[in-house]
Amino acid sequence: MARVSKMNMIMHGDGHNGIHHNDGLLNVNGIFRNRFDVILTNPPFGTNLGKDNSKVSEEDKYTDEKMITHYKKIYGDVYEEELKQVTDNFGKPIRSLYKTGEISVATEVLFVERCLDLLKAGGRMGIVLPEGVLNSSNLQKAREYFESRAKILLIVSLPQDLFVSSGATVKTSLVFLKKFTVEEQEQYETVKTQAEKEAEQKYQPQLLEIQQKIDFEKSIKQHITKLRKALKTKTAKNKENLQLTLDETIVEHTEYKKKVKQYKAQLKELEAKQQEEAKQLIKQKFDYEIPIAEIEKAGVSTIGAEIDNQLPELLKEFKEYYKRK
Repeated sequence: MARVSKMNMIMHGDGHNGIHHNDGLLNVNGIFRNRFDVILTNPPFGTNLGKDNSKVSEEDKYTDEKMITHYKKIYGDVYEEELKQVTDNFGKPIRSLYKTGEISVATEVLFVERCLDLLKAGGRMGIVLPEGVLNSSNLQKAREYFESRAKILLIVSLPQDLFVSSGATVKTSLVFLKKFTVEEQEQYETVKTQAEKEAEQKYQPQLLEIQQKIDFEKSIKQHITKLRKALKTKTAKNKENLQLTLDETIVEHTEYKKKVKQYKAQLKELEAKQQEEAKQLIKQKFDYEIPIAEIEKAGVSTIGAEIDNQLPELLKEFKEYYKRK
């Protein structure tokens, strides 16, 4: 595919140095972080990157010395650092290079983060994604991460059968994003800090009270330890009373441990409420309108034939909408 694409570019007089047979999640040539103003992509999806497959290998190292020298002259130390994404990570799973790799093994999720990395501050992207990325509860944390780095400009739900002729049956959407400018990122971080502080102030008294109940178990254990030490001393008086106190304290500790399990469950539940409230406060304080559209025809039938296309009309509507903002 890469060779055919290069030949096609050469035949049309448009060069071929920007086409690579390379893992799209790794830096190569001039493809590295904060490099692009606009990205349009239909990334591979439906594939999972496990810990054992898809590791960074020495074959992924970029070796075109002419182009390396060229980019070093332009970008200096920045380019040197970007090459280390590969050279410093030989043998490591590729997904471990991405924050969303801790959330999901799906390539479509990793590629959203990859594209956000590649964009300059304020850069824009259009990406085809399975709708599960937008609405699956399992990917909530991934969506929150994306929303912490970019604004959603538009979501277009595409026909279910759009890619049937290519062998894909999953329903997809076009998602358009704008990476935060430096000022927007700072604004978001300020809002996030304020929201988390507000939620913490609300729940902190309850959390502290429950934590103190949990910590009280340590006091009981310490008391048991002291009683046992006292019983072992030769000079201990009233050993019968000490033994009785120890036995009673052990029973008390056994019963209290049952309560501690409940307290820990309450603590976990309350912490989850605090986090959820902070998230809702962020959405309220950093609120903006997200246009969503659904089209029935996108120019291609189930057999690959050309049909009506509602996307050009949608583009006109979106341009008018954007002017009015």
